Amino acid sequence: GGGGGDKAPPTDLPPGVDAPSPDEGVIVLLMDANTGSDAEVLCASARRCGAANAVIGETPSYGGVLGYDAEPEVGVGLSLMVASVGCRLIGKDVENRGVQPDVL
Repeated sequence: GGGGGDKAPPTDLPPGVDAPSPDEGVIVLLMDANTGSDAEVLCASARRCGAANAVIGETPSYGGVLGYDAEPEVGVGLSLMVASVGCRLIGKDVENRGVQPDVL
């Protein structure tokens, strides 16, 4: 094999999503305490679906993945940003907790 490790591929992926084959090689993602936002979602999602063999870095990542849907105007050219979208992966919040690496 291509060094996919001893991890079994996930069996509860959404329809149409296939876990990568161990023969496709090794993918390792690097992160640190400053990794945030979409980069955290990438690390957590790649681990979740088996696309990454390991996430390596400091513990935990930043924990800042809130999204903003709209910036309603409040008058006089001012707008208000309101957090409205969080991120839950594998039943756990990433917001304010970050992503725990597999290897430190």
